[in-house]
Formats: sequence, structure tokens, C-alpha cells
Amino acid sequence: MNKIKLFLPSFFLSYSHKDNEFFIDFCKKLFIITENKWSFWLDNDIKIGENWNNAIYEAIENTQFAIFALSNNFLDSLYIQKNELPKLLFR
Repeated sequence: MNKIKLFLPSFFLSYSHKDNEFFIDFCKKLFIITENKWSFWLDNDIKIGENWNNAIYEAIENTQFAIFALSNNFLDSLYIQKNELPKLLFR
């Protein structure tokens, strides 16, 4: 009998570091609500010494969904505008 392989939905979480305190609190609540049944990627998953730009692009390529923490800081971020949003929206 073939086993059905179940997978966790994966989410890329995009936010401005200027909103870090709010966003980390939001994530803690999100993790509780989802009861660890979903997989999340945050930039704090980047290991020391790892190329952070490549790590972000790889995470975007391997995710199914994205959650944007929309704020003025998010919309003002040139890195988000030029790197994250285009890769997430036009893949």
C-alpha cells in the first residue's frame, strides 16, 4: 500500500525591521494559532555567516505562500520593494 505524504503549508513572512517588535509578537500568536501545523520562514532563520540575500531568495523559491506585514515602514523599504516583492509576486 502506498503511503500518502502529507506536507506542511509553507509561508514566507515579509516585514520591515523597523516593525520588528510588533511583527515578532504577531508571529508568536500566529505560531500558537496554527499549532505548528504550518511552516514559517523568517529572516531570523538565516545562520551567522550565511549570505542573507541568497538565503532570502532561496526561501522565496521554496515557499508556497507569503504573509506581508503591511505598514508604512514596509512600503518605504527599498529592499522589500526591489527584491522581495517582485520575486514573490511575479514567480
